[in-house]
Amino acid sequence: MKYSNYRCPVCSNQFTEEDDVVVCPDCGTPHHRECYVNNGKCFNQDKHGTNEPIEVEFVDVEENENIQENADFSQPELNESRTENPQEIVQEIFEEFKNNKDYSLNGKHISFYEAAIGKNQKYYVPRFMLMDKSKKAVSWNIGGFFVPLAWCLYRKMYKFAAIIFALYILLIGTIGFNFMSNEEFVNTVVECAEEDPNFYENILLYNTSDSSVSLTEKQMKLNELTNNLKLPVPVQIMTYVIVYGVRILMGIYATNLYYKKLTNNIEKVDKLDLSPDMKRSVLFRKCGTLPFIIVAIIGFFEWQMF
Repeated sequence: MKYSNYRCPVCSNQFTEEDDVVVCPDCGTPHHRECYVNNGKCFNQDKHGTNEPIEVEFVDVEENENIQENADFSQPELNESRTENPQEIVQEIFEEFKNNKDYSLNGKHISFYEAAIGKNQKYYVPRFMLMDKSKKAVSWNIGGFFVPLAWCLYRKMYKFAAIIFALYILLIGTIGFNFMSNEEFVNTVVECAEEDPNFYENILLYNTSDSSVSLTEKQMKLNELTNNLKLPVPVQIMTYVIVYGVRILMGIYATNLYYKKLTNNIEKVDKLDLSPDMKRSVLFRKCGTLPFIIVAIIGFFEWQMF
């Protein structure tokens, strides 16, 4: 029996004479063999043993040919009404991804991107698809905004992590230079620490107008030195502008930078003389993610510091 006039119930594609078709031994529903294996059971399994009718979608070949002759198979453009709600577009593209495992990005099978991403594929894949379709680089990334250094390390974007880390060191050096280069300040800190290991906490409470806290003579001297050695207000403002400027830029463009980084790695690995499975394994090891606990610790200190 030929099934070219029917559709596979799993993928909804019409059978062709060349397709490898398997039939459910219980109800006779035809499937593509690959669809049956991926689904793990007959599409109509829930109807087995019930009185519900089991139907296979029939395709009118003559009508289908007329539709195909007049069909426009060009890639649809994203119209203005759709681009007003990016979340709906992302969800729509994700549904397309779930229903079409043969989707490709930049000519590479989507499974390469899945392997390279590792964790959170459901978050990044549809956003990559949206960028591919709309040709826009903007997509808000929460991790990139709050802890850009930790996020870059987690996603093994070491070049960007090195740039951000160097910027942090520069800012810390700028903020701390007045203090660490002042011998009187350094000596007073040492004396306060010897007198009371919790001296810093006492000074913080004192500066928040906690009337129950009193400072020793050395702690008062340190508090006065700290106020005198603070950077000028314009310089303090500039440091905050730089820190939050980096955060905002990473929040806006981190996903696009990540997409480009993965695309470059996929193109390099795809040139290797390896099987597709081996290529995916290489991509997972090369791109993947770092252990979350390490990144969480780095992110905590990054957030506390700035």
